Amino acid sequence: MARKEGHLTEEVVADLTAGRLKGKELLAADDHLQVCDKCMGLVASDRMGPKTISITEILGSEDDHLAFDQLAGHVDSVLDPIQSSIVRLHLEDCDHCRDQVAAMVLIREDLQKESNARPIMTPTPVSPKWQRWKVLIPVFTVVVIACLLWLTRTGTESTPPYEVAVQPIDEGTTTTEPAPANGNTTEEANTTVAKVLTSLQDGEGTIALRADGSLMGLDSAPPALRKSALDALSSGKVSVGEGVKSAEPGRLMGGDEGVPFGLISPIGKVIRSQNPKFQWKALPGATAYAVKIFDENFSEIARSPSLQTPSWTPPSPLPRGATYRWQVTAQRGSEELKSPVRPAPDARFRVVDADANDELILVEKSFRGSNLLRAIAYARAGLKEEAQRELGALQRKNPRSQIVRKLADQLRRAR
Repeated sequence: MARKEGHLTEEVVADLTAGRLKGKELLAADDHLQVCDKCMGLVASDRMGPKTISITEILGSEDDHLAFDQLAGHVDSVLDPIQSSIVRLHLEDCDHCRDQVAAMVLIREDLQKESNARPIMTPTPVSPKWQRWKVLIPVFTVVVIACLLWLTRTGTESTPPYEVAVQPIDEGTTTTEPAPANGNTTEEANTTVAKVLTSLQDGEGTIALRADGSLMGLDSAPPALRKSALDALSSGKVSVGEGVKSAEPGRLMGGDEGVPFGLISPIGKVIRSQNPKFQWKALPGATAYAVKIFDENFSEIARSPSLQTPSWTPPSPLPRGATYRWQVTAQRGSEELKSPVRPAPDARFRVVDADANDELILVEKSFRGSNLLRAIAYARAGLKEEAQRELGALQRKNPRSQIVRKLADQLRRAR
């Protein structure tokens, strides 16, 4: 490399500042500048001469400001001599970049105070810490914008209604009442209520029984149903309608004394339909059948025409809230066979009363997602099979719940 009295020539300085030196020549010039203040001064002052080019051209940038890495390297004093001179010269004329450097210095000082770490200024390449800050800048921007938007909307939107959590509350934890929607956050509104004894996932919400005997959830349910739910979770029992007892016994399948051919349905249960379908087993050789329905006083209230098949649906609805008996007469040649007859028990069933049916309609319409409320309503109406189906669904949602298992077992044994 051409030198003048041991220093860089003007041509080399010009090539260096213009970025034309490559390879070994660039490395040699860099080594010399690190030990020669005179040549460093020439390089720094070369931009003032007629042959110098702008900082923008030296950096190959599309704007008139320093790059982030240059600013960070300047603050950390890790730039090589040439880059350091370029940055210092630029800062003399650029208020924007000087402000950026001042901000970086403040950030570095804050980091040192918080982490109580060693100073960031080390003789290493571009500091990794500044690189991390560079990556986080867009994140900080998004967070700041989001906070500003939230603050501008505060007080202009109504508070969303309280919703019960989908996941069950752990038993043994404590619950607190939610703050009122009007924003009143008094001490009473946020007071711890009680420990949770039992918690169930039911539909899209959670039902919890507290140790003080109060119920969390089902707030919109009618008072009678809500109390029934509270009683069920407290005692492990569901109330079964009295009609179940009046509807016993079970099926009369035939083959026993007094049952020449079996009766299938409805027998020994409470039903909801006022027009049930009567079914029985066909008697071999029978050419016709006839059905008679009696009330609790053995008064005939309905009779079928002559039937060729072993089933019949009465055209007129049976009154609700009553227990009925029915009997089938089969014609086989000149012989009439009735089923059942003594000593066999009567074939009995009961139709759900009007009030229970209205409650069922309400629950099925307004609380179709609550297996617990549906099970309670069905059980109160005497519909054991339907209630057992709902408790089975509730048990699948809460496989570890002892209370649901207890309710299902009690309902199965209820008479």
